Amino acid sequence: CAEAYNPDEEEDDAESRIIHPKTDDQRNRLQEACKEILLFKNLDPEQMSQVLDAMFEKLVEGGEHVIDQGDDGDNFYVIDRGTYDIYVKCDGVGRCVGTYDNRGCFGELALMYNTPRAATIIATSPGAIWGL
Repeated sequence: CAEAYNPDEEEDDAESRIIHPKTDDQRNRLQEACKEILLFKNLDPEQMSQVLDAMFEKLVEGGEHVIDQGDDGDNFYVIDRGTYDIYVKCDGVGRCVGTYDNRGCFGELALMYNTPRAATIIATSPGAIWGL
């Protein structure tokens, strides 16, 4: 069962915001990568700017496990570039159930529902992702 969240109980403390500096090119690429993501569709420009500020870039190598099924969720990821395979274990056997090719996002379910990671994501090429 997910934990309840009441935004009215949250204190608005602008000083506690996390900001990861970005070049104009990085910010433009990130904004382009985020524009089709459902979780961000209803944000106003100021909210979107705050989300972009909080994101950090992570470079990945081919073969690198970005997340592993069963682990605790720590970040939500938006793909900037690279290819990634999605593996899900069923009856102890990992099966590739899909791929990301230079776009997409993953990792939100474990954060939204406070549950372990539902899949393993493995980079199949060098790339970059943005974490939140």
